[in-house]
Amino acid sequence: MNKEKKILFSIIMPTYNRATMIAKAIESVINQTYTNWELIIIDDGSSDNTAEIINSYNDSRVKYFFRENRGKSVARNTGIDNSVGEFIAFLDDDDYYLPEFLSKFYDKIIEEKNKTGIYMCRVAEEDKGQTIAKEINTKYLENPPLLIWKYGANYLPFVTSREVFKTEKYDPQFPLGQDYHLLIRVVMKLPLFYIPDVLCVIRNHPDRSVVKEYKEDFKPDETNRLDYLIDLLDNYFDKLKQFIPVNHIFDKYNKIAYFYASTALRKNKIKYALKLMKSIKWGGTKYKVIYYKLSIFLRSAYYIIYLHFKRE
Repeated sequence: MNKEKKILFSIIMPTYNRATMIAKAIESVINQTYTNWELIIIDDGSSDNTAEIINSYNDSRVKYFFRENRGKSVARNTGIDNSVGEFIAFLDDDDYYLPEFLSKFYDKIIEEKNKTGIYMCRVAEEDKGQTIAKEINTKYLENPPLLIWKYGANYLPFVTSREVFKTEKYDPQFPLGQDYHLLIRVVMKLPLFYIPDVLCVIRNHPDRSVVKEYKEDFKPDETNRLDYLIDLLDNYFDKLKQFIPVNHIFDKYNKIAYFYASTALRKNKIKYALKLMKSIKWGGTKYKVIYYKLSIFLRSAYYIIYLHFKRE
């Protein structure tokens, strides 16, 4: 039977001032071997020539919406609201699909008899001209919330039934980690179906948000990835611990808190590092908690003494 007349995929792409990169993402959709799709591009207030690049594609399946800047979560939710496909995927403007992405997902969805759920493939990472497939331990596929909690993920390698988004959307209160927060909520509710093929690629580059976050844009006291974890612990803890050992839950938070604290120390944000040290939770693996707290405390003392003598 002809795939072209079957499932319609809606691909949501938020963008902001990425005129120099978005073409590869758009073309990776246009070049799909499966052609029954719509690409919903939400321009989140770009001031460069992003619109010009997008409008250069003469394809009725590419749909462009411009709105004032309100962040990726609002842009993605706007995309969902303007889409009509039975299955929804999310593609960032600096990443791209391989040509068989939609075709392989179509085959898996048909194989699973169109079950409502979340479908996942493997992903590769492109860095300095090399593309390397990311590995996961497939034993965790039996426990999808633990898989996502352990490895972290953005929404790139996932396709999700439209029905999911009637009750679950991106939470706009989180400038960072929105994908992770949504994925955890979704996989605690729905089955996950796995495709063992690499079908999409994350591009590493200096302008990538996760790179900038720990460099020149480092402002963890204003915006950080602990916010969405705190929300999950506050509002979903009872549900989480049905799937994930409690020490693993806290280990995730503690690891990120320690990373932020270490980076804060290198940026001479000692008070913030000590605040994070106090927030590290004793429910995590004991030796890790002790190491994190001692490391931050001792290095904070060193930096305080170093800065004191440097001023003199």
